[in-house]
Amino acid sequence: MADSPPRRHSSGSGSGRRGSIYRSSQVFNRLDSRNYALPLGVPEKSTQIEQQEELVKNLNTYYIQLKKQILQYQSPTLGLFPDIGKEDNPTHIAHIRASIYCAVAVWALSQAYRKVDDDQGRTHELAQSAVKCMRGILFCWIRQADKVEDFKANQRAEFALHSAFHMVTGDPVYRDDEYGHLQVC
Repeated sequence: MADSPPRRHSSGSGSGRRGSIYRSSQVFNRLDSRNYALPLGVPEKSTQIEQQEELVKNLNTYYIQLKKQILQYQSPTLGLFPDIGKEDNPTHIAHIRASIYCAVAVWALSQAYRKVDDDQGRTHELAQSAVKCMRGILFCWIRQADKVEDFKANQRAEFALHSAFHMVTGDPVYRDDEYGHLQVC
């Protein structure tokens, strides 16, 4: 039965398939993911495995860079990031904009790791670091809820939210009149 001639489909339904030849799956086994025919003797899986290994290698390189340049500076209490680029930040001041940029970089790498089957828990670690930072920002701003209500009633700069906080306590670093970069709701 294995050496039987190809079967012909002879339904009279007019579906456009009448008279077409059905063969065993030998033709489709030799097509790659783009439906291009593979040359004889070249298995498709080896190229996929090589691409996967190259992806993991690149992601691991980015992970090491992220750990050295960003994640080591994250506050353990609130998850905020200091101004990146300064060797030491003795005042432990975290700006909202810098923290959001760092959280986006961490989140982007965590999303890239989702395509890898064995990521050694890095997807979860990176995603939780980004979430911790965003929760820290939310914590700092929720403590200023009274200012938001005042800003709704009277839109003045003194009722705007602060954008610089202490990395450990979450307290605003500057008074309203000391720092001009307040966030408008």
